[in-house]
Amino acid sequence: YDVKQIVISSTYSINDLKEDLKGMYQKAGVKGEGVMFLLTDSQITNERFLIYINDLLASGEIPDLFAIDEIDAIVNSVTNRAKAE
Repeated sequence: YDVKQIVISSTYSINDLKEDLKGMYQKAGVKGEGVMFLLTDSQITNERFLIYINDLLASGEIPDLFAIDEIDAIVNSVTNRAKAE
């Protein structure tokens, strides 16, 4: 498994969190690699982070994380890989 931990800085925002989550979803879902997301309470600098983390833990789906064109590319990639297997 690849351990991922976000690096908090004074400029780390919701968009940065979403980009980090996108990367982890791509790695786990499209590439099929194991990912462990490590997050501590001190890294939650914005309470809105909890909304995304809660969605991740509750259903695995984060609404509006990917744009429509990104979703289409992911579906095509996963479909091609599934057909090959």
